[in-house]
Amino acid sequence: MPPEAIGVPRTAVPRDAPAPDPASGLEPGPAPGLGDSYRGDIGTALRVLIGTDLVAVARVAELLTGQPELAERIFTARELAYCASRGRRRAEHLAARFAAKEAVLKALGTGAAAGVEWTDVEVVNGIGGRPDLRLHGRAAALARRRGVRQAEISLTHTAGLAAANAMLLCATGTAVRILSEKGAKR
Repeated sequence: MPPEAIGVPRTAVPRDAPAPDPASGLEPGPAPGLGDSYRGDIGTALRVLIGTDLVAVARVAELLTGQPELAERIFTARELAYCASRGRRRAEHLAARFAAKEAVLKALGTGAAAGVEWTDVEVVNGIGGRPDLRLHGRAAALARRRGVRQAEISLTHTAGLAAANAMLLCATGTAVRILSEKGAKR
């Protein structure tokens, strides 16, 4: 997810990151490995938040068949159109996107709480079909409060299962500032 998608200036990208392809809308460059931290232009160490989810494709298909109105409450119009274009593998793609939404919310530390709508987390396709995230509404506000600078998503699915992993890179200085403001005596 490009930093601009959650209101973060592009200066938060490390100087040594390769130039982005302007048409892609994706944030390029090597992300640190899990548990690593590094210093970018902003001079702030980053930490990694991770969320994972696994769902049964049949369960998602049954839920949406039994309550079709849920599809528009869970998925954006763009997600529904993409999944419909996948033909008989539609349910796999919907399940993977559902898992992605859960994984992102877990990484943000809220689960399905904090008033975040399912459609506030959107999976879009980037270069070559690579999944990318777009955060809207309360999910975007929460990501800004957590200091998220970059987000990555990975999806996988078979006929039976769909899984997603979300990785959010956060400025630790922001998280410390939020904690210290909560605990500050007035």
